[in-house]
Amino acid sequence: MSFSAVVRSAGAAALALLLGAPAAPGTTTPPPVARTAVTLLLSIDAATYRARLQDRNCTQRCLQLRNALSDTVRSMLQRSYAFFDWRTGAVVSDTFELRWVDGEAAADIPNTKLEFGIRGRTGDPPRMTNAFPVPFESYSDFSARISPERWHPDSLRRAWLVRLADKLRQPDLLVEVFGRVPIAASVSFPQPGRATVSVRPSEIGATADARPAFQVFARITDPAKGIADDAKLTIAKCQPLVTGEGYGCDVRQLQYTTQQPEPLDSTVALMRRWDARVKSVHVVEYALPGRPSRFNGAVLPPELP
Repeated sequence: MSFSAVVRSAGAAALALLLGAPAAPGTTTPPPVARTAVTLLLSIDAATYRARLQDRNCTQRCLQLRNALSDTVRSMLQRSYAFFDWRTGAVVSDTFELRWVDGEAAADIPNTKLEFGIRGRTGDPPRMTNAFPVPFESYSDFSARISPERWHPDSLRRAWLVRLADKLRQPDLLVEVFGRVPIAASVSFPQPGRATVSVRPSEIGATADARPAFQVFARITDPAKGIADDAKLTIAKCQPLVTGEGYGCDVRQLQYTTQQPEPLDSTVALMRRWDARVKSVHVVEYALPGRPSRFNGAVLPPELP
């Protein structure tokens, strides 16, 4: 299921889970092998919440809330970002961190935000330099939560899951956070201007009408100029191959690490003579018919993650 389609059902799914609705028999299937195993780490670090929960060290009510959220949020992410394997206990290379922190406003006007980050293996280059912030609750949200019952961990859990269903559907999260971790896929270039991504739609959670866009990091050797450099390619307008074994896509942009993006005609000319060694493949968009697309249109963003 596509990112856009899937997240619309995340709120309903979350509410069903938090109400204890059992899974339908026979619906649990192991994720495809091609999905990269990742894990999730939640933390409630906002002093504002800890004070309201009367648990400044997050060892009791705050911890109870965090633990109660973990499984449901993981399930929501599995639905929204289905190109990863979010199972617990799997051997992983990357941990997505989701932290509730205080906003920048004055202490007497409480507000909070979510910070998304990625923790990789020790010694690996960082996926992200800074955490990606998303506003979470405003002063009016705090003001509406007057009675002590509204600050009970179970009450907060229910309210937060509904809010999270909306926050997790923001397209920027795919580009800025989740798209930074590579998927298990290979890419070939059958002709200048074209690319084949060897990953089935089901392996990245894409519907039949979705047109995903990918970012590819590669080592490009140009024998005509005698140079070799790292580059990132944006490939979009992808359509499923008739074999069902992957996608056929247009190469939309090439940008060397320290340079501006190459004109499309220059990229196509380069592809006639290059040697490209693909290092990693990333999902950066699920485009659906009739909806705005960041990568399938005529103008691409000047800088990608």
